[in-house]
Amino acid sequence: MKKNGNAFNPDAMERISHESGIEISYNSQYDYLYCNWIGNQTSESMAKAAKLILQTLELKKCKKILNDNTFLSRSWDKTHGILANYFPQFQKAGLQQIAWIVSPNIFIELSTKKLIPASGLVTFFHTCQEAELWLNSENQLPIRRQKLSRPYPSFI
Repeated sequence: MKKNGNAFNPDAMERISHESGIEISYNSQYDYLYCNWIGNQTSESMAKAAKLILQTLELKKCKKILNDNTFLSRSWDKTHGILANYFPQFQKAGLQQIAWIVSPNIFIELSTKKLIPASGLVTFFHTCQEAELWLNSENQLPIRRQKLSRPYPSFI
């Protein structure tokens, strides 16, 4: 999916950090952070990443995050709550929206649904292209929560 002739391209973003388990980049064209979670997460790596996201939000004064769980390799049951605990601090730093790409792994997706607070801050998507288009939409509706479920064929 394209917007203004540009497809979603994380390689064109300013890389802020490439820590174990997370890559954080800044999209200066649309003023958002791209947080790409990779592999397994521990409580320690999650807390470290959350602090880094907070510092970057404060530095760049971003109001939006595109949070990508595509490359997570296991459920976050024990660690996901750590990130959610940082949401109030993220909002205090100016964050208004998180476009959250759920994992293709249904168990990680369900874990995410269970642990993300119903604050209206997060909207879920299945692709980066959809999420970026929504984040960058000038006619965006107020922040809403989308159902977190897999699309089913129309014959079901």
